[in-house]
Amino acid sequence: MGAHCDVRGCRDGAGTSHGERDGFRATTTSSAGSAVSDGPPFLEGLQTNGDRTADVPICRCRSSGPADAWRSQLRVWHPAMAYETPRTDGAARGRLTTRAPRPAHNGALPTAGSRELHLGPSGRAWVRVPAAAGGGLRPLVVTLHGAGGRAQGMLTMMADAADRFGLLLLAPQSSRASWDLIHGGFGPDVRLLDTALAQVLEDHPVDPAHLAVSGFSDGASYALSLGIANGDLFTHVLAWSPGFAAPRMENGRPRIFVSHGTADEVLPIDRCSRRLVPGLRSEGYDVDYEEFDGGHEVPPELLDRSLRWFLEPAPERCPTAGE
Repeated sequence: MGAHCDVRGCRDGAGTSHGERDGFRATTTSSAGSAVSDGPPFLEGLQTNGDRTADVPICRCRSSGPADAWRSQLRVWHPAMAYETPRTDGAARGRLTTRAPRPAHNGALPTAGSRELHLGPSGRAWVRVPAAAGGGLRPLVVTLHGAGGRAQGMLTMMADAADRFGLLLLAPQSSRASWDLIHGGFGPDVRLLDTALAQVLEDHPVDPAHLAVSGFSDGASYALSLGIANGDLFTHVLAWSPGFAAPRMENGRPRIFVSHGTADEVLPIDRCSRRLVPGLRSEGYDVDYEEFDGGHEVPPELLDRSLRWFLEPAPERCPTAGE
């Protein structure tokens, strides 16, 4: 029997029940068929089983593959990796074509409440206008659900805070149980978000200085991955209990908020945010990081703090030598 492994569902290396969650069994394997050993911190938590990925931490008790086996399998990019992905279409690299709106939008805000956008075959998404919004430009938060979650669930979670802070919300529904990246690569969900964003920015007076992508769990990992790739569109990323970040490119430098519960048993903090955040900071990202006493959740008071952070003015940056 192998050394003890503390990943929930693992049977000390003797069984095959690595990372069982809600009846979904997922074991990380390399292209050679052996378990994948440690990858970099920003990939912590990513596991695949065929074309599916579980929202659970990597188990290492059977790790015997080469240290970089995950590269050929996952085909992801990050500045810390000396690895280039082949040139493909923008959606396949997580790149959005929608650009930030110009501040001179003269349209009035539509009626308060939620409505589904008419996106045709692109997929489904909902926009929510805050109560008593009035006129003027409004901050927009794209919010992404976790594995097995629903777009409406994110709108419900954020509704009270969105009304208090006057936020527009956009909540897309993933094309499968989780986001396309979790199922093997960027593609249909990027195109869905692109279509939905273009419609929302056309119909609503959005503040280009406050345009965030946010998410919980798998949605947080996806928000980080998209936010880093599209930092010239998104000014902020709010990641509640993420497992990893796997961008294929960098554009711009969005500010990042990360929170994680110290008792999280789904995505344990030591294997996820406590490794992910230092990696992001080492690459020069401005990361505001908060730990809280709790599990895999978004406490209301922490949601409020993250949204206040999103709305506050960016801190002045000290010039570097030569500027």
